[in-house]
Amino acid sequence: LPAVEDILRRAMPENAFRSLSGRFRVLLTRVSFKYPFFTAEVVNKFSSNEDVFHALRASCHVPVIGGLGPYCYDGHAYFDGMFWPHVLVPWKGTHDDFVLRISALLSGPSTDIKPPLLPTWWSLFPPDETVLRGIYWLGYENAARWFSQIPRSTFECWSCRSGATPSRPRSRSSGRSRSASEQSLDGDDQTDRSGTWSAVQKSLLRKPSENLLPDVDPITGLKPIDFVKLCEAAIERDRWRIAAMAATALVVMMVWFLIGLL
Repeated sequence: LPAVEDILRRAMPENAFRSLSGRFRVLLTRVSFKYPFFTAEVVNKFSSNEDVFHALRASCHVPVIGGLGPYCYDGHAYFDGMFWPHVLVPWKGTHDDFVLRISALLSGPSTDIKPPLLPTWWSLFPPDETVLRGIYWLGYENAARWFSQIPRSTFECWSCRSGATPSRPRSRSSGRSRSASEQSLDGDDQTDRSGTWSAVQKSLLRKPSENLLPDVDPITGLKPIDFVKLCEAAIERDRWRIAAMAATALVVMMVWFLIGLL
């Protein structure tokens, strides 16, 4: 992935390894010929910018696309961290650690800052530059929203997604009552999220403004909200395309099956 390596080299500041050590964690999938063959590895200590570069490069290494084999560094072989279920990884080093979970592509229930449901093939075949700019500002908007609002618990978010509306919130008493284990997990999850949010608020140099997006994109001079709208329209358009292709394939298979019966 020469394009990825080039942007990492150009964007990395000289003091990257000092500012990231102990504060930034990278998930890798470590592979070997010994059992269990695939293991998760979290890197949060860097002795040089080369360590930062190789950790980030290994964390985005997709087989075949990035090379026939795994990415090798420091005597070990690695694949993209997405090959390992992140919910099984102990992100916290100690009980007092605060972890802010960010996902750039997939939206998991335990993720704090996450994108909308993006077409997965965009990671391999990216859209045009204006849509990519929209993805950037979508991430900016989601991050600003997280910093400005107290996060809700995972179970509360699920209940909201499953039928609540701004004008008529969903009543919990209408469905199955939640078990004691769910309530306990909900409480622990909310405590963890609120604690992380409070710790982040204390470290902010500048409080978020009411407007989640700036008025002007510094690169293009256009409004960021326009890029966001273009991105959302592209997401919806690609979803319909996939749905149409799937429906067409299903019809063709049914016709072929019926012809075979005749």
